[in-house]
Amino acid sequence: MKSLLLIAASTLVAAQITFTADTPADSAPASTIPDGNVFFTDKAGKHALDPICGMTVAVTDKTPLRDFEGKRYYFCADGCGKAFAEKPGEYLEKLALPAYVTGIDKGKMTVDCAVSREKMVVDAKSPHQVYKGHDYYFCCNKCPKAFAKNPEKFALKDEAQAR
Repeated sequence: MKSLLLIAASTLVAAQITFTADTPADSAPASTIPDGNVFFTDKAGKHALDPICGMTVAVTDKTPLRDFEGKRYYFCADGCGKAFAEKPGEYLEKLALPAYVTGIDKGKMTVDCAVSREKMVVDAKSPHQVYKGHDYYFCCNKCPKAFAKNPEKFALKDEAQAR
C-alpha cells in the first residue's frame, strides 16, 4: 500500500512539474526571444534598464517582464511592467537611461565616467553608485571616492540632462 501511495505521489509531483514547465509564466527569463533592455550579462546573470523608471534590474526568474515587437523587456516591479503594457512605444522612445549614458549597442551600455568623463563600457566590474535617483558609473575605484566627497560637483544638475 505504501509503495502504491508513493508511486501516486511521484506521478502527481511529475504532473505538476510538467504542467508548470509547459505553462508560460510572465516572469520566466529563459527564452529564445531577444532582450530589448539588457545592457550587460555577467556571471550573476543579465542586467537590464527598466524602460519606465531607469532603474538597473538584475534579471531573475521572478523579474517582471513583457514582450513587445519581438523583444523581451524586464522591469523593477509589476507596476512598471503594467505601465509599459499600456504605451510600450512611448516608453521606449523616452527610455530613462542612467546618468551620462552615451549609448546602448549590442547589449553593451557606454557611459561617460561621472568624475573623469572618460568613455567606458559598463560591465560587472564597473563601480556604480546611485545619487538622487540617478545611476552613476565610474571608470576606476578612485572615481567613486571623489564623487562621494562632493557629489554635487559631479552629479547631473537637473533631470533634463539624463538621456
